[in-house]
Amino acid sequence: MVTAFPRVHIICGACGCKKMLQYRIERDGAYDDDTDTYSDTVWLSCKNCSTVTELDELMEAEQRKEQA
Repeated sequence: MVTAFPRVHIICGACGCKKMLQYRIERDGAYDDDTDTYSDTVWLSCKNCSTVTELDELMEAEQRKEQA
């Protein structure tokens, strides 16, 4: 379903840029027998200030905030 207003917004936490973001997906080769999937690493990079962040790192930090 396409919505008029996206519910996810991503901006660079270092410089606040929202238009020069890119992502890269790396298959790290770890296979999970339980889910029958490979684990991938998603990297977000800001081309304005060169900040690089792993998406899992952001998700884990957000989960810790919710549990506190």
